Formats: sequence, structure tokens, C-alpha cells
Amino acid sequence: MRAVVVFVLGGAVVIALVGGGAYLLTLEPEEDEPRVATTGWDRYDARGRVLRVHYLGSSCQEKAVAEVEERPRRVVVTVRATVAPGRCARAAVPRTVSVRLEAPLGDRSVHDGACLQDGSARGCERPRRRTAA
Repeated sequence: MRAVVVFVLGGAVVIALVGGGAYLLTLEPEEDEPRVATTGWDRYDARGRVLRVHYLGSSCQEKAVAEVEERPRRVVVTVRATVAPGRCARAAVPRTVSVRLEAPLGDRSVHDGACLQDGSARGCERPRRRTAA
């Protein structure tokens, strides 16, 4: 006699056929967890030791964090955005995320970490956002 046992394990559906041998089939779960993605950004502004990074994000974004790597001649900022599960309108929304530096920016250049991860060092330096005086 064969029996089919179905249960959920860690969000995946597991089907086991029992009787005359055991077989296991694991199906990928539907997307029900938020996704975290590295996001490129356009411009920044600096005030003291705080950098504000500006980018276009998803309308379904739940949060974003900026990771910073400080070097003597440059600062690398990588933005990681968390997007809600499910379907999402593809509308781009202006977003800003802030990061605090260990030392004032000074004359160091600022680079997009997502751009650097793509394997290109060229074109990854970002301009300071112009503000009205």
C-alpha cells in the first residue's frame, strides 16, 4: 500500500511517497518573504559626518540600509533595500538613506558599492548633490 504524506517544512512543500520505497520531492515555496537587493544610487549630499544617498527605489520597499567602507582616498556606500513580497507596481520612487562616517568626508571621493560589485571600477564615483545656497 502506498501513502502520500504532505507537509510544510521551512516554507517549502514536501511530498513523501511511502510504501514500496520512499521518495522525496521538495517544491520551491511561493515568494512570501521579503527580498533584499543591492541597489545602485545616483547622488549624495554630505553634512559633517553624515552622507545622505539618493536613489530610485521600488514602491514596495519596506526599508533600506547603507553599508559604508571608508578608505583614505575614497568612501564606498552600498545600499541594500528590502522589498515586500508579492506583486509590486514597477513605479520608481525617490528614496534617501543616511549613513554616518567615522571621519568627515573631506576631499575623499564617494563610490556606489553596487556599481563596484558589477566588476567595474569605472563610472562608480558619484557626484555630490547640488543644493541651493
